[in-house]
Amino acid sequence: MTSKPLAPQRSAGPATGDSSPTAVLLDPRLATPGYFFSLVHALREDPRTEIRTAWSPSPGRRFSEIADLPLFPGLMHLNVALPGVGRVINALCARAYARELRRVGEEVRNYEHGLVHFNWSFHAPSEIPFIGALQRDGVRVVLTAHNAAPHGHAAPSAETVALYRAVDHVVVLTEYVQREIERHAGLAPERITVIPHGDFVDEFDTGDGGPPPIPAFEGHPVAVCLGKIRPYKGVPDLLEAWPLVIEALPAARLVVAGRLYWAARREVKRAVQSLGSLASTVHTEFDFLSGARYGALLDAATVLVQPYRTASQSGNTVHAFGCGVPVICTDVGGLAEMIDEGRTGTVARADDPRSLADAIVRALRANQDGAWADACREVHRERFAWKPIAAAHHDLYARLVGG
Repeated sequence: MTSKPLAPQRSAGPATGDSSPTAVLLDPRLATPGYFFSLVHALREDPRTEIRTAWSPSPGRRFSEIADLPLFPGLMHLNVALPGVGRVINALCARAYARELRRVGEEVRNYEHGLVHFNWSFHAPSEIPFIGALQRDGVRVVLTAHNAAPHGHAAPSAETVALYRAVDHVVVLTEYVQREIERHAGLAPERITVIPHGDFVDEFDTGDGGPPPIPAFEGHPVAVCLGKIRPYKGVPDLLEAWPLVIEALPAARLVVAGRLYWAARREVKRAVQSLGSLASTVHTEFDFLSGARYGALLDAATVLVQPYRTASQSGNTVHAFGCGVPVICTDVGGLAEMIDEGRTGTVARADDPRSLADAIVRALRANQDGAWADACREVHRERFAWKPIAAAHHDLYARLVGG
């Protein structure tokens, strides 16, 4: 890919005031493309900061609408396409990535009040010296930590800890992640800001409802578990709890849908087989969920279930609230922070099938006629809307550049 200068910015208007920052948002991995796309659009609705982007192109996405400076060709996406080869890809891309970062740095240094915001880290050994060089020239650096440590890891790596310590400020999505970073990296609380996960419901067709996607389940209270199925998602625990749900509520039905990752395949398949005659009460779709299919299944849901074994937060929770669907989650990570008990969902104990089953039954009964739907939509508007999320980012940027 040929390097090129940043294109003219596309925000809603010029930044105002002598100390207004110009922020370049970097997302070299595009690990959460919907989040990044939605955040950039929301930030550009408010003219307090000039917003520019540097990102890794993703085929089939609408990123041309927000693109300023592409960073990489498609090699980066092998991290997603071929799980487990991340270290190899990182090594192959490290030199090119460092070169691309220098190109971004040259541009940012031209801004009177420059700021760089990483939505994800790609290669900390390349990023840390880049951050130090920027800071020596008066450029502030922010990092959003979606998780304190990768899924399946009890603690962040030494490289990640060094990255947390190197940046000027860390944005996290839940108080749980804040506590974890304070504990592992020793950061002072004033260097971390909690800004909730926004909804990117526009990515999904959840508007018109239409006929239930599983005709045999029409008229039944339906629990759904949606999204990529990895070991930390705890789907086998949900399937283990399901006979207890049917014992208490025979009319209940369950939908489990999403791409089934290899690491979780054996455990999930065994759990499905153990259902025996109750398999008729469970519908499984172990395949990639298109936006339309995701939306259709969520429209048919009485409740969304998240039987996670570990978690920092969940975008699925926010999607569900936006559609008026309450959420049952386990008491791990920051999931419970997102739930108003008995109003927008309920929390079960992790690794406890009886607790999970009881929570599902309570929520299915309480919300069968949509009694919790209004509260879910209200919380969605008040806590997870992009306008206040963007305002919190603008306030942080202004504070960091001294405005």
